[in-house]
Amino acid sequence: MRASRSTSLLAAAVAVLLGACTSTTELRPADQPVVAVDGPALDARMTAVVVASGVTFELRITDMQTAPLTAHFNTSQQYDFRVRRLDGSTVWTWSADKGFTTALTSRTFAPGETVVYTATWTPTERGSFVVDGWLTSSSHAALASAPLSVP
Repeated sequence: MRASRSTSLLAAAVAVLLGACTSTTELRPADQPVVAVDGPALDARMTAVVVASGVTFELRITDMQTAPLTAHFNTSQQYDFRVRRLDGSTVWTWSADKGFTTALTSRTFAPGETVVYTATWTPTERGSFVVDGWLTSSSHAALASAPLSVP
């Protein structure tokens, strides 16, 4: 019961996050992932590297402004990752087995600063997937996706 409620809450949060993105998402070559950002404020880049021990994800968020940007969060969680099949069904979500402090938090990005968030996934199945990484900010949306092939 807890897992399905968590999954429902995550799905709702992702839907809100995706709806908050103001730019359109466009397809790019595999070396340039699909990116959606909140106007010119933040840039998001996603990479996935498959190694023998699993898959390492890296979400890079860059402040594109000439002034500091403060992102606000409803919990201590600042980012999340999700692996999904090509049909959209979720295989793995980084935050699913984690707990976060329920306190308002913030992070200030300096002009041009890039913050890197990482996670590692041990694949439970093989095939073609899409990995999504996003900032869980309540004030600034940033989402990036990349193709993933697990041999």
